[in-house]
Amino acid sequence: MTRTRAATLIGLALVAGLLLAGSAGATSYGYVNLTYYNCTPTQAASTSLDSGVSWQGPWYTGQYNLLVDSATNSHSVGDMGADLWNTAHKTGGIIGTYCIDIRQEAPTPSDNPPAPYRQYDLYNLESAPVVKGMTTAMGATKADDLRRLFSQWNSGFSNDQAAAFEASVWEIINETSQTNGVYNYGLSSGTFRVSEYWGDTNWLTIGNTWLTNLHTYTPNTHVVALVNQDFQDYALTLADFGGSDLLTIPEPLTMAGMLLGVGGIVGYVRRRVRK
Repeated sequence: MTRTRAATLIGLALVAGLLLAGSAGATSYGYVNLTYYNCTPTQAASTSLDSGVSWQGPWYTGQYNLLVDSATNSHSVGDMGADLWNTAHKTGGIIGTYCIDIRQEAPTPSDNPPAPYRQYDLYNLESAPVVKGMTTAMGATKADDLRRLFSQWNSGFSNDQAAAFEASVWEIINETSQTNGVYNYGLSSGTFRVSEYWGDTNWLTIGNTWLTNLHTYTPNTHVVALVNQDFQDYALTLADFGGSDLLTIPEPLTMAGMLLGVGGIVGYVRRRVRK
């Protein structure tokens, strides 16, 4: 075997190993301890998961503010400051999030069994389960659509804007109807629908405008999921918590396997070269 061919094989082995590592990227990057603080700004909504046949509510639709007790990886709560709804609460550790799971309850201190906080894992958005017992993840398409929506997020939202944003998150997560492989997003149509429970309907108009223009937005916002199998899951955009590395760190076992595999192929190629 020539050295040129040996080098080619080593290069192919490295590429294969890197592809393997990328396809099995880590899904959990530590945890934060959370409890529900309040939902504000907000409106009241009803939702239907069956094309408007059966409605449930009222639900709070708006920004869900969570009290953070502690975070891992030596990051302070201040590192999660991109979503602090009021900078005066920064030392108190309150972050603004948006619910991605309407089927479960928020983590309040009075839950049974009672606990001051609930542990939430940080996930890549596309890897996040959004329903208790869910065996499949959200997937890249829905995750990218949520990132497009989050590119419009603003910490100074009014009640109507916050309500519209949360309702649009629910729509992206839960809508199943498609046309030519593209989801038919709209708060008043499709398999998932949202309606006002009381009050004005301005927020529905705002939400439908965002959803109509969704694919004109660039999905470049860093959004992660906070996941707990027993309580509501949330999405939020983080400026510094983990940085861009949060989306690219391979699992230690995957990396070890990659290195062992490449090492084995390199050894094999060297033995062939000697022959």
